[in-house]
Amino acid sequence: MASITKLKAPEWATLCNRQLIGAVTVLLLCSVAYCYLLASIEGDKANLTLSTFWALSDWGLWPLLIPVLVQQIAANQQLELASNKQLSLALRATIWMPLAALLLRCGFEFVMTETSALHLLTLASKRAPVYLAVWLLLLASVFWKKHRYAATLQRQGVTAQHGVKPAQTLVVHSSQGEHVVRLDEIQYLKACGNYIEVKVQDSLYLMRATMKALETVLEGSPLVRCHRSFFVNMSYVFSIDYIATGNHDIVLNSGEKIPVSKSFRDQFRTVYRQSGGVSRTS
Repeated sequence: MASITKLKAPEWATLCNRQLIGAVTVLLLCSVAYCYLLASIEGDKANLTLSTFWALSDWGLWPLLIPVLVQQIAANQQLELASNKQLSLALRATIWMPLAALLLRCGFEFVMTETSALHLLTLASKRAPVYLAVWLLLLASVFWKKHRYAATLQRQGVTAQHGVKPAQTLVVHSSQGEHVVRLDEIQYLKACGNYIEVKVQDSLYLMRATMKALETVLEGSPLVRCHRSFFVNMSYVFSIDYIATGNHDIVLNSGEKIPVSKSFRDQFRTVYRQSGGVSRTS
């Protein structure tokens, strides 16, 4: 029985988390130093603990928000900035983050100084543009990392029309980490929500990719698309069942059945006949 492993965060998301949290941590340390030096210059007694508290009120929440931001974008593989609709979706999904940072800063100011409402409004008007700028910069950075990851995936194999050898392997994930599997070992690929299931012998692995991107990567390989949700390896096809209703099922050597959709039926049948396959009528 095939086993399926829990998916870890994609490599680009893990790297993005580390880099952005590192950048915000540096900003936090610089803010601590600034508060400490400002107190010294103004003649007040410099207090490292108090300086740290003030810096945390400004930037302490962001290292916690960054993994949430990355996860929300990583979880939706279709989310891109290619259209106004997608941009609006990304903004609505994360707009609460700068608002949360602003509430924390104003709340800290009120607790520490018991200042007036007018002063809090003035502070909010000054800090809001800063937090909005940081939020947009983080959002752009995450999308850039995701775009580079998708571009790398597409470069794993180039279409045959350019005369370049197609990809021979795919990078997949399991609870133990990343694995490299050869295309000739893969029995089929199945779209499953935001993931792709990769069937290799008796195991199921997972990878993050779109079916459209995989079409480019897999062109010229043994894996042929037969359905909007499936690629099947021609080397593992036993026969095609032509059902009376007009539907088709691919029967694998393992006995598993893969559906053939009408939009890919003619294309798949052509490839199958060229490979010398067997057809059966149910």
